[in-house]
Amino acid sequence: MAKILIVDDEPVVLDVLRRLLEEDGRDIALATSPAEAIATANRGLLDVALVDKNLQGASGLDLSRALKSSSSPDTRRSRPPSKRCRSVRSIT
Repeated sequence: MAKILIVDDEPVVLDVLRRLLEEDGRDIALATSPAEAIATANRGLLDVALVDKNLQGASGLDLSRALKSSSSPDTRRSRPPSKRCRSVRSIT
């Protein structure tokens, strides 16, 4: 099952996207800030991140780059370092 991270500083947007994706049986994680998104990504590999381009006080594009960057090794699978997220998409 795909693990999807949704990052937006507007609770209504998070709720609508979460409901739509959960109806399809997706595993959803939510974050309201870049720091929360990075912490979530560091806990385990994500398949997709949907990131608001205009986060309050931060750039969603910068966050997208950070989510794509290398992280520490995934110790659960004994693999070499991998990306935090396989795919990042910006939303408006």
